[in-house]
Amino acid sequence: MSRTQEAFEQAARKLISAPERLLNLCMEQYKARERERDRRIKAEDLAEERKRANTAMSLKMREENRKNKETGRELEKYKDWYEEKTRKMEILKYEAGKLLGQLNRAAEVISDLRDQLSWHKKRADEAEIERDAAKEECSKALEKAEASWKEASYFQELAGLHGRARFDSTTEKTANLFHGTDIEENPVSEDACDDDIHNYSADEVIRHIGAMIEKTKGDGKEKKKKKTTGKREQDLEKIRLHRESCDYSAEELDETFRDEAGYQVYGSNKRSKIGLVRPVPYVSHEYTPKVVVRDESGKKKYVKTMPSKNSFFRNSKADYSLVAGVFYYKFNLGLPYNRIENELRSLGADIRRQDMTYWQSRFGKSAFRPIHGWLNRELWENSSVVHMDETTWRVVDWKSMNRGQRREYKRKNGSKGFIWVMTTGEFSKGHQVVLYTFDPSRAAEVLKENVNTKAGENMVYIVCDAYAAYECFTKLFPGKYKRALCWMHARRKFAEAVCVLKPWLNKKIDAEELEDIPEIKGLLMANRVFEADTPLKGFSAQKRYKRRKAEVEPVVDEYFEYLRGLDL
Repeated sequence: MSRTQEAFEQAARKLISAPERLLNLCMEQYKARERERDRRIKAEDLAEERKRANTAMSLKMREENRKNKETGRELEKYKDWYEEKTRKMEILKYEAGKLLGQLNRAAEVISDLRDQLSWHKKRADEAEIERDAAKEECSKALEKAEASWKEASYFQELAGLHGRARFDSTTEKTANLFHGTDIEENPVSEDACDDDIHNYSADEVIRHIGAMIEKTKGDGKEKKKKKTTGKREQDLEKIRLHRESCDYSAEELDETFRDEAGYQVYGSNKRSKIGLVRPVPYVSHEYTPKVVVRDESGKKKYVKTMPSKNSFFRNSKADYSLVAGVFYYKFNLGLPYNRIENELRSLGADIRRQDMTYWQSRFGKSAFRPIHGWLNRELWENSSVVHMDETTWRVVDWKSMNRGQRREYKRKNGSKGFIWVMTTGEFSKGHQVVLYTFDPSRAAEVLKENVNTKAGENMVYIVCDAYAAYECFTKLFPGKYKRALCWMHARRKFAEAVCVLKPWLNKKIDAEELEDIPEIKGLLMANRVFEADTPLKGFSAQKRYKRRKAEVEPVVDEYFEYLRGLDL
C-alpha cells in the first residue's frame, strides 16, 4: 500500500470517530455543569445555615454581654459598699485611738488633781493653824484700833476739805492729786519717801488696800511672788527673726579629738539669746529712663524723660523708709528731734532736725489723712461699741492751727486745745482702731464733724465719761447712738477719796473695820464688778450675755443698792 493510501485511511478513521468524541465531550461538559450546580446549591445552603448560626451566636453573645454588665454593676456596688465600710472602720479605729489617748490623759489629770487635792488639804490644815494665830493678832489690833477712833472726826473734816478743794475739777487725771495738801507720802507704796508724788490709779489703791487687809488678817508677813515659769520661752517667741549658729566647726572638733580613735556628734545643747542689729542707713539710686522718639525716616521727633513712679518723695532726699523710721522714733518712742538727729549721725547719716520737722508737716498730713478717713469708716462701720474721751493739749502757735479750719479761733499762743480719741471695743469684729483728732473746741459740734453718722445701721454704744457733750450728741441721733458711762471713771473717784484718807489708813486698823469705811467699801465693791466680768471675755457674745445676767448683774445691783443707802 502506498503511503498516500495509508494517510487517506487514517484521515477517514479520524473523520468517522469525530462525532463520537464530540458527543462524549458534550456529555462531560453537561455532567460538569450539573456537578457545579449541585456544589453551588450546597454552598448556598451551607452559607444560609452559617448565617443562621452566626445570628444565633450573635444573639447569644449579646445576652451574655448584658448579663456580664449587670454582674459588673453589682460587683461595683459591692466594691463601693466594701470601701465605705472599710473607710468607716478606719475612722472608728482612729476615733477609738484618739479617745483612748484622751482617756489616758484624763487619767493623768485625775492623778495630778488628786495630788493637788492632798496638797491643798495639807495647806488647809496649815491655814487653820495660821488662822488661830491671826485671831490673836486681830484681838491685839482691836485694842490698838480703839485709840485711832478718837482721831476719826479730825480726819473726816480733813477729807471733806480735801474733797472740796480737789474733786470739784472735771479732770480725771490723778497725777497732781496731792498738790496743795499736807499728805506726806504715797499711800500705795510702803517704801515711799516723804517728797514722792506719783500718779495713783484705782488698781494701785486696790492692791494696797488688799495688802493691808491681808496683813491684818494674817501674820503680817509678806508672801513672796512665785517665779513665773516659761517666761524666757515666751519672750523669745515674740521675736519673729531667728538665727541658727554653731559654736564649733567640723575642723575644730577634728582638732579637739584628733588623739581619739573615733568620735560622733549625737546631739547638741541649745541656748537661746536675744540679739539686736541697729538700723543701717543706705543710699538708694533710682533711675528713670530718657526715651528718644524718632519717625519712620529715623529723624528725631522729641525726647521724653519718664516720670518717677515714687512721686510722693520725688523732690525729697528722704526715702519712705527713712521718713517712717523718723516717725517711729518721734511718735512711738517719744524721742525729741535732737536725739533722733544724734542717733542718725552716729549711724553715718547727717540729717538735720529742720528736715525732720519739714517731713512731719509735709508727709504727715498728705500721707495720713486718707488713712485717718479709712480708720474712721472702719471704726464706725464694724464696731457696735466705741470708747471716747478728750484731753487738753497746749498749742504754741494758734495762727498755724487755724489754717485750713472752717472756723478760726482767736486765742493766745500757749492756750489749750483738745485731742479727742476714739477706739473700737474689745470685741469688735473688724480691726482694732485707735483714732486721735485735734480740735480747738470741746463742744458737741466736734462729735458731729468727726463721727461717721452715715456708717452702719445698728445701734452704737459710746462708752465715755459724764461730760455733757456726749449726752447732747446722742440725743441728736436717738435711734443710732446711745451713751454708756464708764466704770473706770466711777471707780477712780473712790480711789482718789481713799488717797485723801491716807493718814487714817496708816493707823493699825482691823480688817473688818477697814472694809467698813465707806470709801474703801465702795472701791472694793466697784472692783468686784471687774472681777466678775473679766473671766467672761473668752465666751461668745450670747453666752457672755447670759453669764453677765446671772453673775455680774447681781454684783452691780448690790453696788448701786449700797450707793443709795449711803448717808451723804
